Amino acid sequence: KGSRGAGEQGSRGAEEQGVVESVVELRAAILEMIGRGADQPRDDDAWGRLALRLFGYQFQANATYRRFCERRGKTPATVQAWGEIPTVPIAAFKEFTLACGAALQAVACFMTSGTTNPAKRGRHYHFTLEVYDASAATFFKANVLPELDRMRLLILGSPPELSPNSSLAHYLGLMRDRFGGPGSGFYIGTEGLEAERLRGDFRAAEREGAPVCLLGASFAFVHFLDRCRADGLRFRLPAGSRV
Repeated sequence: KGSRGAGEQGSRGAEEQGVVESVVELRAAILEMIGRGADQPRDDDAWGRLALRLFGYQFQANATYRRFCERRGKTPATVQAWGEIPTVPIAAFKEFTLACGAALQAVACFMTSGTTNPAKRGRHYHFTLEVYDASAATFFKANVLPELDRMRLLILGSPPELSPNSSLAHYLGLMRDRFGGPGSGFYIGTEGLEAERLRGDFRAAEREGAPVCLLGASFAFVHFLDRCRADGLRFRLPAGSRV
């Protein structure tokens, strides 16, 4: 809802404007907590207070979720700790639009893979990617590249332009843009896994002695390793490389 123009906001009632104002404040509070970094001292009280504020906003702004909570007797007036906040089963995202705004106003819609039922995929609407991106980048940096600003990222995944509804593709694209050194790129294209190109880049990394970071989903690794095993291939990547 924070993406609405000032004119549209001004035409709504005071209650709706209160929702818009609260989401701006909540976003700032969440970003502030993320911005403290991965090594911040654990503060369960601060986390609990923020979670309850977020629950209050979602209860007010998301009518479907509000009905779900009310049927369980859980409201901002009765929930006293974050562990009491009702959680929604993933199947619900396949049946209902669970969003704190109009779906058409979302800047992104991430969908489940459709493995169990391609005709019915769960949808998760984002009205801003600011929080998603801040969380992803902050903790990737701390856990994968703590001592470096950039490294060559070899990504066993599809680029965002080929998978616009994939949260993983967005995530991996974000890491490439924020932390990828020269030569970073994706190795799953329109024809599938580009194993030969990846093998060639592994050999080049061995020769050049420049460490690389290999990223991807589990089964992308399985398919690549199966091919290497079938062809009797092994690689020794430079010191400092990581998977």
